[in-house]
Amino acid sequence: MRRYFVHVIAVLSTVTLVTAGTAGVSGAKANGTVNPTFRSALSSSSIPLGNTATDTATLIGKEKRGAPTGTVTFGVCGPTASATPCTSPNAGSATVSLTPGAKSHSTGSVTFSPSAAGWFCFLDQYGGDSHYKPVSDNDTSTECLHVTGGGTKTTPTLKTSLSNSSILLGSSAVDTATVTGSTAGGSPTGTVTFAACGPTTTPTPCTSPNVGSATAGLSQESGNRSVAGATITPGTTGWYCFLDQYNGDANYTSVSDNDTSSECLHVTSGGGGSFTPTITSALSKTQISPGGTTTDTVTVTGNATGGSPMGSVSFYVCGPTSSATPCTSTNNGLATVGLSAESGDRSVASLTVQVESNSGWFCFLDQYSGDANYTSVSDNDASSECVHVTSSSSASHGSATVVAVSQSAPSRGAVKALTS
Repeated sequence: MRRYFVHVIAVLSTVTLVTAGTAGVSGAKANGTVNPTFRSALSSSSIPLGNTATDTATLIGKEKRGAPTGTVTFGVCGPTASATPCTSPNAGSATVSLTPGAKSHSTGSVTFSPSAAGWFCFLDQYGGDSHYKPVSDNDTSTECLHVTGGGTKTTPTLKTSLSNSSILLGSSAVDTATVTGSTAGGSPTGTVTFAACGPTTTPTPCTSPNVGSATAGLSQESGNRSVAGATITPGTTGWYCFLDQYNGDANYTSVSDNDTSSECLHVTSGGGGSFTPTITSALSKTQISPGGTTTDTVTVTGNATGGSPMGSVSFYVCGPTSSATPCTSTNNGLATVGLSAESGDRSVASLTVQVESNSGWFCFLDQYSGDANYTSVSDNDASSECVHVTSSSSASHGSATVVAVSQSAPSRGAVKALTS
């Protein structure tokens, strides 16, 4: 028998079901002798009002009888307050011819465009053919769709808070944004973008972020609210203020907050702790040729109560001198490097420098910033903190410079989204 196929779009009075199969002329329908396997699935279990979902019916036949033919009728019930099996469709229907596939499978589908919020559930009915009996599916676990929203977007409430209003340099703070919606719209979805401005000398509303940004997905909570957070690790002292923006979703408009009373962080130089840590420094090389490098490693050791010290180490250099002389000046600063915590209540920071000089001694001054538990301390011991630059020529020519060639401290700081 010759078959003729045409594409179909079914438009209903209450909802729209757009077929994704073909309708055509097939063999005469009759009650077959075998029940096919009937599986139905929605592309999504929940969508915002204004979006669409696809319901796909899959018929699996027997190898000897081949793929089922005929049609599937998709009917919809709703909206209802909860997921309810559809037995008498009231929101329209569409009939789709099956498309045969491999391994005795056939499929048909429709696209559903809800006209209101609430629950919409499907009744999918296969009409049978000469080999297979009619079967249907209205299982609420696979055939019900929750449509959220009610049309016009509303403005949610955005509240932000910092874990600390003041921290020591080298520490971090957490900025938390809470977005609260309504009963109709439920807990807001989407993302919050955290950005910061700084450092400034006073709390200043952030309007043009210059300390990067991070976008974090909202986590839904009870009470129609959702939360997201980000951490900030400042690179220098001063004031850092946040601009937090909720980016909106199908039910809620975007909102932002840069209130200085809740969104500004004061970063201080530290040293306010009650314990004095131990600081030791060591150079990887105490004698190098002109243009050579050496690495200065600082170890700051705390105690069991305070744990591994936090904060940073600032490296300074003096020279050239004719002998190893303790460095006391901070005029020549090389870099500030954040400490990395290790076991044994200690932390380390290091800096690799290159010395451009024909000859002479260069000595380092290393200053630990301190943190909430530890006071600031420094080391300029000439026995461990001086490098001798020597060359084949005894003459000293040209200017002498020391430059940092490897460091890890950020220039302004960093903002990172929190992950769960």
